[in-house]
Amino acid sequence: VLVGGLPGMAAPLWFGDKQGVRRVDPQANRVDLSVAFDNPVALAIHAADFQVTVQPGMLYKDMNKTLARHGLFFAPDPGANASIGGMVANNAAGIRTVKYGATRAWVRGLTVVLADGGVLDVARGEVTASPSGHFESVGLDGIPQRVEVPSYRLPAVRKLAAGYCAAPAMDLVDLFIGAEGTLGVVTRV
Repeated sequence: VLVGGLPGMAAPLWFGDKQGVRRVDPQANRVDLSVAFDNPVALAIHAADFQVTVQPGMLYKDMNKTLARHGLFFAPDPGANASIGGMVANNAAGIRTVKYGATRAWVRGLTVVLADGGVLDVARGEVTASPSGHFESVGLDGIPQRVEVPSYRLPAVRKLAAGYCAAPAMDLVDLFIGAEGTLGVVTRV
């Protein structure tokens, strides 16, 4: 996919189960970005911890079939065979939301390629907002990243699809969930 007007970005490139990042020449005024996966798979299943790491292109029903072999399931049910990346991008919810919560409640970590080419690999609890209203983290490339917390506050409801997640001392993972890809491209969940 060629996208104009976004110079200097990184593009996630997959080689088997390894992620690489390619910086595109800023003079080219384009970004080559592919989020297509030939055969999305669960990259790691940690049944004892009730956790799985997947490529964002993995489909919800396929992931639950894989998890069922370990006596597990992914609770949010959007009612369609959505991709896990799409569920993260929209903080998907469905018929089980009242009991289990939306997707945000179940995501423990993300790898995200930011618009400036930085790559964040962040787990829940590792990076929370500072009292002055920003996140600080170091990308996979070793470059420090600073992300401002949105200044508005959202109501405390089970499912919200209006704006970025914003809360005092919020977790950085939550900022990307439901942001519909506008803050970065999720390359691993």
